[in-house]
Amino acid sequence: MALCRGMTKMQNGSTWKKKADCAKALGIVLGIFETGALFRVVFGMHTLLDPNNRVVNPDSDTLELHPDIDRVQKQHNELHRDAMRYRYLRGRDLDAISHGGVFAGMTPVNVILAGDDLDAEIDAAMTLNVEPNETER
Repeated sequence: MALCRGMTKMQNGSTWKKKADCAKALGIVLGIFETGALFRVVFGMHTLLDPNNRVVNPDSDTLELHPDIDRVQKQHNELHRDAMRYRYLRGRDLDAISHGGVFAGMTPVNVILAGDDLDAEIDAAMTLNVEPNETER
């Protein structure tokens, strides 16, 4: 492609690996241009690449998610896992103690809790700012 002649050196000093890469990139841009969506793509990329938006990692040479997004995704995954653990406990049969396995209970009254009762007791403990395992200290 004639447009790629002399374009193997980019403004930031890096170079295209091959002129074919340049031709492919320009082909994609020209294809978008022909659909009339180039303005949308350019300003979409401008928004995506704006460091203030923290979408892409400004320290990376490739398009990679910003470290803040990775951190939030990890937090989300941890919270989801905690929620799934709670759902497991909440859904346990009250006969779990006789069958064995994991279940939720409350001391010193020694009752097995599940469903709405488990929710209510957890909410009450949280309202009183009772820390987990506080009664065991």
